[in-house]
Amino acid sequence: MRIFGTILVALMIACATQPVPADDARDLRSQQELGPFRSVDDVEEALCPIIMEMPGAQSGPAGIEYCGFIYHAPQGWYSTKLTYLPHQRPGDVRRCRLPDNIGNAQDPTALIVTVADFHSHPWPNTEFSEARWVQGRLRGDLMPTPGHPTRLSIDGEIYQYRRVLFSTRCDHYRYFPYSQEILKHEHSTSKWDKIANVELTVDSQTGEIIRGTARLLPGKNW
Repeated sequence: MRIFGTILVALMIACATQPVPADDARDLRSQQELGPFRSVDDVEEALCPIIMEMPGAQSGPAGIEYCGFIYHAPQGWYSTKLTYLPHQRPGDVRRCRLPDNIGNAQDPTALIVTVADFHSHPWPNTEFSEARWVQGRLRGDLMPTPGHPTRLSIDGEIYQYRRVLFSTRCDHYRYFPYSQEILKHEHSTSKWDKIANVELTVDSQTGEIIRGTARLLPGKNW
């Protein structure tokens, strides 16, 4: 399944460098990016092993959550540099703040189209639980927000914007806000499977998303 949504945001990712603390992640046009790749799927496949080599990425309640964006530029598909929030207390909900801007180091004036945001969980088992991933982020602390399309065209192909989540097993999940469905990619079998639909509760006066609940399909699991 293909995807799209647009966000102009700035940060490049180098797989050999340390992640940049989110507080310092402003404009890193001089940094190398991860890419180019032939497809957005290829970027996702490359990201998880890189993330899991980062400090704390597999440390459970004391772990570190890493995040970033996947985007398209004329040369191909890229990921931004990994960002994270340092100094989180063990046992607290793991958090991450996405880069503020995106620009392509190979062509700073190129049209950038952001098609996904991603983050990791420092546990082997994970899920799109009620709200933060579905509800809170759709309310506006992550793209797409009202006025930003979740279906657009790149080189004649239609892409749905996706949110990607990685577990320490490198199973990963895609949530599509447009179609309100969740797919799981099982690392051991390399198979994709639709596992859940998302039910949204919307404020009738403001149109704001109040709640988003992931409903597992019969026989499916995280």
